[in-house]
Amino acid sequence: MTADVRISAASTSLKRQDAACPFPGICNESDDTFCNIQKLRFILERVGFNHENIQRMFGINSSTFGPVYLKPVATALNEKSFHLPPLDGEKVLPNGTDLENSSLRSLVAMFILGYAIPRSILEKNLIGGSETISLMESLGLAFPCEIDKEIIVPYVHIFPLSIPLLRRNEETGNISENEVSSMILVTDLHPTLLCRTTVGCEEDGAVMYIGPDSLALCQHKPIRSHLKRLFSPKGKNEEMSPFKLIDFCSGSGIQALSTLMTLKYIDPCASAICVDINKRALRFTKFNSLFNGMEDSRINTVHADLCDESLISKENILSISEERKPYNTFDMILCNPPFIPTPRNVGDEVSEGINKRYGQFSTGGSSGDDVLRRVVQISGKLLRKDQGLLAIVSEFMNPPISNDDYGKDDVIEKIREWWDKDVDAKGILFTNEFPLSAIEYARRRAVDSDEFNTWMENLDSHGIERVSPGLLYIKTLVDSPCGKKIHAIPKIVPHDKKLGSIWSPHNFRAIQFTEEVWQHFFE
Repeated sequence: MTADVRISAASTSLKRQDAACPFPGICNESDDTFCNIQKLRFILERVGFNHENIQRMFGINSSTFGPVYLKPVATALNEKSFHLPPLDGEKVLPNGTDLENSSLRSLVAMFILGYAIPRSILEKNLIGGSETISLMESLGLAFPCEIDKEIIVPYVHIFPLSIPLLRRNEETGNISENEVSSMILVTDLHPTLLCRTTVGCEEDGAVMYIGPDSLALCQHKPIRSHLKRLFSPKGKNEEMSPFKLIDFCSGSGIQALSTLMTLKYIDPCASAICVDINKRALRFTKFNSLFNGMEDSRINTVHADLCDESLISKENILSISEERKPYNTFDMILCNPPFIPTPRNVGDEVSEGINKRYGQFSTGGSSGDDVLRRVVQISGKLLRKDQGLLAIVSEFMNPPISNDDYGKDDVIEKIREWWDKDVDAKGILFTNEFPLSAIEYARRRAVDSDEFNTWMENLDSHGIERVSPGLLYIKTLVDSPCGKKIHAIPKIVPHDKKLGSIWSPHNFRAIQFTEEVWQHFFE
């Protein structure tokens, strides 16, 4: 009853994938697509489809923003494996949802775990029954199985998060966060279910699923700390309204949309430009913005290859004049770039097989830092001169092995070289205390000995000895500290065997560490 088997067996799957997340031509109540988006959102809210309820359903106690630990089901599990655990002996969620016979259970099974569900179960459990099934089909989210029409197959993931909201105290003007709001994002299916990274007939790149790296910038606090200071009475100025950001490699739009939602009360006119090489990703971003009640005018999309300098320079809103006059119009730049150093041996079957498995949203070129380098290079030209913030979540090749000892080949030195020499800034790179060795990294990526050898040859050719997940923050300043244009330092996140890496959604100690270092270094 898994979706992957039925999708791979259907001749119409590619056309169905093209139909996912249609964007209305007119965003008002007279447009059927716009109305259907609003109807589906209402249904999800009514059944309690949010990450708190889903965590409780699986007995997970956590303060994270999404159930990233619920992986889709493996291929060809039989029907007997289909079950959802009870809620610690309780029968009802706080909002009154009946767990024994609920829409929520069916929706979680389909759109998070990746099960195909009999129509009879959905008609019985879903609010709206057959009308809701038709609604999901009209939005390209689920379709009847081509072989058995009585089975409904999910073609996307629907992922719930909770986003902290900032509010201003009317008396003091100070900014605080003591409230959260639910956000729901639609993405393409996890590769476990797709078994490929290309989708559809017209668009060849899948929209990246929500993973630990997708959530890291949301979970760690430096962005919100920066916004609190920026909108505080001391930081507020006329240049701050409306707030504008760029989301490079936007994918589903999670980085831009979560930041705009954070600013819901203190700057409701804040806007974002989402840039991606994949037109499908940009369509999903626009769909997700409407899905979460944001005005169409607040989200603009730009189709561009960041590694093609001629393309990026021709985009009217991103263009940089030959006179190097700083635009300095953007308050923040966010990015979760493709970062896997995939081998690029043309004509080699092993290398080509690896590249088929890792799509546009994964590969950062053979060195792993093609897109990362480009984002760092252009961000200084686009950020405001003072108090602009670049925040990147990525894997970093050759991270420093300590806070004080790093060599010329380390990524910190590369960041210093990439940054615009005309822009003053301070930066912090957070990485794991124990990065993966090249050998261990190759073992985890390879599926057999031939692939392992290919991975190792590629890593060796680029001098990559170690790899670590990490977070990079660069903040522009009026005056350069220490006589340098960019004062960038490494910070090693202490290892905790039980809590995992800096990206682990439940690693509260890493989140606390990055916040404390941020406060000390920048504020």
